Amino acid sequence: MILLCAAAAVSLLPLAAATANAALPANLALYSVVTCNSSEQELAAAAEAALWLGALAGRNLTLVNSSDCGTVRAHPPFLAVGPSAARTLCGMPSGQLDELGLEGLVLGSSTTHSPCAYATGGVGAPRGTLYAVTELLELLGVRFLHPEETILPSNASMPPV
Repeated sequence: MILLCAAAAVSLLPLAAATANAALPANLALYSVVTCNSSEQELAAAAEAALWLGALAGRNLTLVNSSDCGTVRAHPPFLAVGPSAARTLCGMPSGQLDELGLEGLVLGSSTTHSPCAYATGGVGAPRGTLYAVTELLELLGVRFLHPEETILPSNASMPPV
């Protein structure tokens, strides 16, 4: 079973529209990418998120990786990658992960603890978190055509903050 919260994904980062020609959110350059208690696959997904969101923002985004979610020192807003980071840092309800299986994904946002967006798969899912990050990037207009050919939105612009 694959669960995608598409409505939450569109509001994940304040997008005018989830198309290849959509303007990027004004605050994208302010985001840090955070993961904690992460598997090798979740860390790789977080690195992909930092790389491509940074390319869209026009600057390197900070990637914070911690073995303990309680000790993460990142300034909001941030993108929490993986189930531990999504639950602990963004307050994502655990019930959203219950039926995801190995490849399901969830995208969402929260202001419960601080401005926070999350991209995650289920607990212990080897591919779900990577799929969530890829889905987020595609919603922002990134197109992965080939391992050596990635297209960023051609008219991407950062509106004034």
